[in-house]
Amino acid sequence: MARVVGIFAGQDGLDDVVEQLELNGISQIRLVGPDELSADTPQHLAALGIPSDQVGVYDQRLRDQRWLMIIECSAIDLPLVQRTLRSGAAFAIDILPEAAA
Repeated sequence: MARVVGIFAGQDGLDDVVEQLELNGISQIRLVGPDELSADTPQHLAALGIPSDQVGVYDQRLRDQRWLMIIECSAIDLPLVQRTLRSGAAFAIDILPEAAA
């Protein structure tokens, strides 16, 4: 499974992106916003599969009032997910390494 993180400047339009992904059969979607920031945010991000060497970067993006959309998808669906995120105005799209088994 591929893990994709779309980074958005704000919450506007996120529901539309989720709806479009779900219409295309992508259902493993997790939104993480700045309202979820706490002392436990780094551990929370690690539990969501963010590699330990990148947790600090994503924590800072949340502190900058960014929203993260974390998506698990098959390699076949990866281009569809990337196109949907771009059309939804994601300003960055990261493909993360697969989680260790």
